[in-house]
Amino acid sequence: MNDGVPVLGYFHWSLLDNFEWSHGYGPRFGLVYVDYKTQKRTVKESGHWISQVIRQHGLDPNAGLPYFPR
Repeated sequence: MNDGVPVLGYFHWSLLDNFEWSHGYGPRFGLVYVDYKTQKRTVKESGHWISQVIRQHGLDPNAGLPYFPR
């Protein structure tokens, strides 16, 4: 967006950390962390961020995007 790309929407791959067919339970790419032993769910930083974007009905194109380290 900052470089003039007309981004009109965003789709996150998965709500929860889940089983990835080619890599098992190793990859963690959901918006909510799942502790597989206890099944406890914890919203990640990215989950809080996307919920804010949804509440605001979009992104501020001048704000830039945050970086979420793994």
